[in-house]
Amino acid sequence: MATGYGVGLGAYLTSLAVRRPSVVPAMCRRAPGAVRHLLGRRSTKNSGISTDYPRELVWAERRGVIAGPFSYFASRRSLRAGGH
Repeated sequence: MATGYGVGLGAYLTSLAVRRPSVVPAMCRRAPGAVRHLLGRRSTKNSGISTDYPRELVWAERRGVIAGPFSYFASRRSLRAGGH
């Protein structure tokens, strides 16, 4: 589930950038804060994670975010080729 969430988030952000290129500069300005939010131990996203929470789930989500853009473009390519 964590991987799927990450893939969805990465794909959504990619889709937004492709469909609305005018938002890319704002996305770039916000990228450092987004990375800190995703990776920072003190971020509101991560500060509440207990020490016994499986690290592999944390990393599964992060890998999913990275895979998201690739999944988005693979999906688009499949649709253009007539796949469903």
